[in-house]
Amino acid sequence: MDHTISILEPMAKIIHANYNNKRETDGLPVEYPTWNGLPDSLKNSNLSRARGVFAKLSRFGYTVSDKPLHDSEEVFDFTPEQLEMLTREVHGEWVAERIQNGFTCGERDAEKKTTPYLVPFEKLTEEIKDYDRDVVRNIFPMLKKLGLMVYKIS
Repeated sequence: MDHTISILEPMAKIIHANYNNKRETDGLPVEYPTWNGLPDSLKNSNLSRARGVFAKLSRFGYTVSDKPLHDSEEVFDFTPEQLEMLTREVHGEWVAERIQNGFTCGERDAEKKTTPYLVPFEKLTEEIKDYDRDVVRNIFPMLKKLGLMVYKIS
C-alpha cells in the first residue's frame, strides 16, 4: 500500500480530531478545533504520528490493505503488551519531535513552543500517559475509518 500524503493527511486530521475529542471528554478546552487553524508545527506533529503508524504495525508483522487479504489473518487491536510498548515509544517520538522543532519545557503554550511534558514517560501522570495510549489505541479505528484493514503477515 502506498503511504503517500494522500493517506497521511487524512490520518493526521483524524489524529487531531481524536486529540480534540479526548480534551473535550476530559473537560479541557480545545485550543485548535479545526485542522486549518493548527499552527504548522502542530500539523507537522500530526503528520509525523501518521507516518509512524505503518512502521509500528510492521514491527509486529502487520500490514495494511484496502482490500481483503484472504490468505492472512485480520488483526483488530494491539495486545496489552504491544499497547504499553508503543505508548512509551509514542511519547519518546513526541518529545524528540518537539525538541527538534524548538520546543522547551515550560507552561503549555504552542505559540511560544513550550510544554511541561518534555520529560521521560515515567515522570508523566497517568492522565497524560493516557493521551499517548490513546494515540496507539486509535490506530485501528482510524485505519478502519479510512477503509483500511490490518493483517498479520503469515
